[in-house]
Amino acid sequence: MPSKQPKVLVSPLNWGLGHATRMIPVIRELVNMGCEVGIAAEDGGHAILKQTFPNLLFVTLPGIRISYPEKGSMTMAIARQFPSILKAIEKEHEALLHLIQEHGFTHIISDNRYGLHHPEIPAAIICHQINIQAGKSLRFLEPLLLRLHKNRLQKFDELWIPDLKPPHNLSGKLSEIDEDDLPHKHIGLLSRFTSLPKPAEKKYHFIALLSGVEPQRTLLENKLQNYFQNCGLPSLIIQGKPETNSTQTVANCTTISAISDEQLLTILHPETWVICRPGYSTLMDLLALQHPRIVTIPTPGQTEQEYLAAHIFHIYGIRYIQQSQSLPDFASIPNAVFEPIQNQELHFVLTEFLKK
Repeated sequence: MPSKQPKVLVSPLNWGLGHATRMIPVIRELVNMGCEVGIAAEDGGHAILKQTFPNLLFVTLPGIRISYPEKGSMTMAIARQFPSILKAIEKEHEALLHLIQEHGFTHIISDNRYGLHHPEIPAAIICHQINIQAGKSLRFLEPLLLRLHKNRLQKFDELWIPDLKPPHNLSGKLSEIDEDDLPHKHIGLLSRFTSLPKPAEKKYHFIALLSGVEPQRTLLENKLQNYFQNCGLPSLIIQGKPETNSTQTVANCTTISAISDEQLLTILHPETWVICRPGYSTLMDLLALQHPRIVTIPTPGQTEQEYLAAHIFHIYGIRYIQQSQSLPDFASIPNAVFEPIQNQELHFVLTEFLKK
């Protein structure tokens, strides 16, 4: 540890809650190591990190705003917004320079925010998808996307992949790249959960964990509400809106805006089915919890989630369906089987980073 107390800026991308929740173990480790931590997050990510770390410094750093389509390719939708995305990255870089001057941060940890590099201050970027998936019809673009992506990643002092090393990596081919081609470090799977659930009794047959950008988040919520209200089994929908506070119950289905980690651990019974997006951070949490009953529903057109859904089905047997399909016969689905995960890489990587 350096003689001067490090002051670390941590900033997750604002596309869904996952980037914020996977920063929770990083921030905890930094605090335990004696660092002063500042957090720059937005929307629901800001709310969940503020609830978890109410006494830390929070600063404003506007990020990238994009719109997602109800139908069609997510890749094409983002491609059409590419000029505005580049402009937003430059703006967040300029805003970062002012933040450094104002608060005196000594290190930067960015989760997929490409403008948060600095010419004089050590900056690390966390990213699990090095190889961007363009979908079957646009696969010919993937070499170009990789080249453009590498140019952005190389602006940082370090690239951290939140995963185990191959061949046991959860992200599969998304993060597979030669060290000589792009230097990187694996920091292990990041989960906000540090203990396994120990519920006294089964309260819900289904729990839906929602997150992600609109309008697809609401479309899935409506689909699940209709199913749960007609299935006759106790069900819970967690909307993934920590910035709001609402609860409603219709028939046997309860819908709440958000839930604390402690509350979730008390209701996550091994016989409860969890329905969720195969977002990478959600999958890391469920692996950490060793939850055996999972069905994932990829966001339509989001190629990363479509790949991850198929990948974890191959590895763990976790069933997935498309959002347009009917929900499956849950009684016929076997439990997923996980191996215990030991993760010490994060502490070692942070220790070396703070010496810079």
